[in-house]
Amino acid sequence: MASSSTSAGDDGSGSGKLSDFKALVTRYASLSDELAASSKTMRDLRARARELGESILDFMRKNEIDEVEVTGSGKLCRRVSRRTGPLSKELIAEELKSHVQPDRVPEVIEKIMGRRETTESTTLKRVKN
Repeated sequence: MASSSTSAGDDGSGSGKLSDFKALVTRYASLSDELAASSKTMRDLRARARELGESILDFMRKNEIDEVEVTGSGKLCRRVSRRTGPLSKELIAEELKSHVQPDRVPEVIEKIMGRRETTESTTLKRVKN
């Protein structure tokens, strides 16, 4: 597949369509540069916020503080949540080997995996024109 390239600064045929196209390319490149700069700024801000957040959580943990009032903007709350890791075939097989005859382990795993509940969720998403 062949492709052609036109420089946005070239003065080609002088056609209005080509100059409009070149203006679009130039504007696109400019916006792309702005997005890259904004992304870097956001990365830096997130990193600074993460560091501050870790320091705040560390202090709150050491001093057994669950909430801190922030003047004019609400409060910061320290919440602890625990999640159980997923069950893997390897973990199940490892545990079954100590309770079931080793030659029956693959069969039992297939039965367990086949009986897992499947859930379906439907979401509504707005798409702008």
